[in-house]
Amino acid sequence: MRLTAKEWKRQLNEDRLALLDMPFRRRTLPDVVYGNWIVAADRQRGKSYALAQLVYQRTQRRRAHPICGSTQLFVLLLRKEIYRRFSGRELVEALLPLLTDDVRLLCLDDVDLVDGWPELLAALAEQKVQVFVTMSHHAAQKMAEYPVLQERFVVHRLSDFDLREFLYVSNLNCDKMPNPLIRWGGYPVVLLSSGNRTERLQQLFRTLFYEELLPRYKVRNEEAVRSLLHLLTEHLGDELSYNGLCRMLQDKGLKVGVTTVAEYVAILQEMRIIRTIPCRTESTGRMPKQRYWFFDNGLLSLFLPKTHSWEALTRNAMAQSVFRSYRDHTIYYVSLRNATIDFLIPECDSAVVLCLNDEAVPDAVRNLRRFNRKYPTVHKYICTCKEVSAALPQNISNWVLYDWRPVLRFQHRKRSPELDAPQRTMYEQLTAYQGLSPKND
Repeated sequence: MRLTAKEWKRQLNEDRLALLDMPFRRRTLPDVVYGNWIVAADRQRGKSYALAQLVYQRTQRRRAHPICGSTQLFVLLLRKEIYRRFSGRELVEALLPLLTDDVRLLCLDDVDLVDGWPELLAALAEQKVQVFVTMSHHAAQKMAEYPVLQERFVVHRLSDFDLREFLYVSNLNCDKMPNPLIRWGGYPVVLLSSGNRTERLQQLFRTLFYEELLPRYKVRNEEAVRSLLHLLTEHLGDELSYNGLCRMLQDKGLKVGVTTVAEYVAILQEMRIIRTIPCRTESTGRMPKQRYWFFDNGLLSLFLPKTHSWEALTRNAMAQSVFRSYRDHTIYYVSLRNATIDFLIPECDSAVVLCLNDEAVPDAVRNLRRFNRKYPTVHKYICTCKEVSAALPQNISNWVLYDWRPVLRFQHRKRSPELDAPQRTMYEQLTAYQGLSPKND
């Protein structure tokens, strides 16, 4: 079914108004005054809200060239059912005649849902209009296959909330900060939800699992994947092999093989639900052992029993802190006969041991010292939730999970009420700033 030019303009205007009505919190996003931009993030990570903020920022920086009217700003919210019938080529044929000289900005939300989206972006990049796009991490990884798109678009990967950013947008005091981050994870749509966060998390998992994972990877054994997630939760941070996971699943009555287990683990990694780190060992095997952590504490909490859940969530939050700090480096764990190191980063000459409480600190010190005798490292850390009360040896440092010192200035700085007003739509922000009426042509 084809749309007439009049129907396309009506649909574009409807999507434009929807974007202008979208509330957003001011997050840390790049300066997008010029050039074409892609915001890449997983589902429910706040891509659409980020898109609204980028349009707002672009308007603020180039006030002499407003983009609020229907003839200046084109928006396609491609998750809508009406767009599912169009391929990338068909969208190009429909849009190009509408891109007059008046059109300054074109926004495509969830462009990777379109069959043939690389062709669509390549054609739009040839036009004079500036293009803002959102897509999934999975699609952004395929950009390497299209050198033309890499040249024409800048990719910004939208991360979950870290301590500083959550402190900025939540208006919470420092003493109330750790609990929400540890308990609910880093999904913005969950953390900033005004309703039941548990229900929001469950809805989020159903979306990721049933609308993304199962259809994308054509997984038939749904029960096996769910059981695997429960096993990885029970053995969070433990050393496990594919053979061991396979035996535990078979004990539950599931018919799976080692190859299938390895495939499911790879899928969960690619979906950014779990992380794996290999063992640093001199010997190599066909099925090496690994340790498993969750990307997000909120998703982890869905699989945890109520007893001892806080300990597991805290350990996973510590692990995430290490992953963020060494995101550009290879991370291992080490298991020796007399010492265990949770994280080893050879490129940075660093070793980290997680420690839940002060009682476990002596064991952590002992592990680091024993490891250092065989494999000397310059930087040795004990990661804790709070600052260790006792003095540590001179060559061992305390890595505090939530160290307030770098972010205290962020909370106490003088705020601008207009700039930081929470949950204002882009229409409200622009009207407050400039006296503009973006909904009117």
